Amino acid sequence: PVQKLVREEELQKQTCLLPLSARSETALQSLAQAWMSKFPRDYKGSVKDLCFSAACRRGHHDYRLAVIGDTWESLYDQLSAYVTKQPDYAGVAGKTDSKAAAKPVFVYTGMGPQWWAMGRELYQQEPVFRNEVDQCDAVFKKIAGWSILDEMLADEPVSRMSDTTIAQTANFVIQTGLVALWRSLGVEPAAIVGHSVGEVTAAYVAGVLTLEEAIKVSYHRSQIQKKASGLGKMLAVGLGAEQCADLLKLTEGKVSIAAINSPTTVTLAGDAESLEAIATYLTTIGEFNRFLQVEVPYHSHYMEDLKPEVREKLADLKPALPALTLYSTVTGDLVNEVAYDAEYWCDNIREPVYFAKALESLLRDGYRVFLEVGPHPVLSTAIKECCRTQNIAPVTFASMKRGIPEKRTVQLALAGLYTAGCAVDWQRLFAANSRYVKIPSYPWQREVY
Repeated sequence: PVQKLVREEELQKQTCLLPLSARSETALQSLAQAWMSKFPRDYKGSVKDLCFSAACRRGHHDYRLAVIGDTWESLYDQLSAYVTKQPDYAGVAGKTDSKAAAKPVFVYTGMGPQWWAMGRELYQQEPVFRNEVDQCDAVFKKIAGWSILDEMLADEPVSRMSDTTIAQTANFVIQTGLVALWRSLGVEPAAIVGHSVGEVTAAYVAGVLTLEEAIKVSYHRSQIQKKASGLGKMLAVGLGAEQCADLLKLTEGKVSIAAINSPTTVTLAGDAESLEAIATYLTTIGEFNRFLQVEVPYHSHYMEDLKPEVREKLADLKPALPALTLYSTVTGDLVNEVAYDAEYWCDNIREPVYFAKALESLLRDGYRVFLEVGPHPVLSTAIKECCRTQNIAPVTFASMKRGIPEKRTVQLALAGLYTAGCAVDWQRLFAANSRYVKIPSYPWQREVY
């Protein structure tokens, strides 16, 4: 059963985001103070209507503040903390980048970030998330004959979340539920990119694969790769791809590059003994290295023998052209033709993940804000490094964080996206019966109604 994470009455509260903006930081401080003056802490009116009015009755300028809560008292206290410059206030404030895209890039994580109980809080408290997860589980049952949701809700002593046959599809289910949740909050992707197994979700959200096809890929991909469990290891190193070349030559093909995540972050995969020798050498010379806790040596030569079965199981896929802007981490570039057929998934499991190249393409095309969609933000460091390499200020947000309250993490990311300048569909975020109320005017305006 789902753990009872909150009291029943708390489930009935609708958390609201209050967005304030001005043309300068001083004006924003004055505006926050004006809201506190007009609506004292014991204000008994509708919090939802206040937030709706702030979002839809006013324009949105470069200096922004977003506070989140389900009572006016909590919003008031956050405004007060901001005005008095308390270091621990719970809101998000900042200046937007006028050159940033109006929408974020959705970045779908690969293997590694999963954790026991991930998604449970959102499953209990967010109907949109729960409905999407239930739909995925219903489709999965038809394909696999068992419930992925039951595995995700299993008690910790019997949890199999570290099993690749569970983790890969659980990752897809979490990501798909998060996409539905983000859309219900008024946030749409400007572009999409997936890292390794994250490409399954990317293909589905972009309209390349149907839900049934995506879950079929996820199921068979994990079942087939499970056959390589224990054959090798994976090692993350603090080196660039070119720096790894000489090390790889010494292994005579037993180790290869599994992923190039940034100019100085590469993951190696292959023979365990050869990787142990590389790790020992790198430690001796003071270079970062860390073995990944995975069952399967993904993207290594051990994947080669699995290709025929991948081709067979996925032969009937009928991928379409992307309906949304999609970037591939198999090619590292924009997808402008039909791909993601059985042969593509063979490349997806065997070839390196060209995440750094895909980021370079995204930055080349003007994207500046990135939202990681997955159980934990494992790609944020690589994204930031790719941005800094091009002298671009990185702007990244996380949908979930391991062991951190999930709903609050989404709320803070929503606030961050607003302050970063991303467009939010306020009409979708707020209920249809929200109404306008008289709110403070900007510090430089006369009050006109």
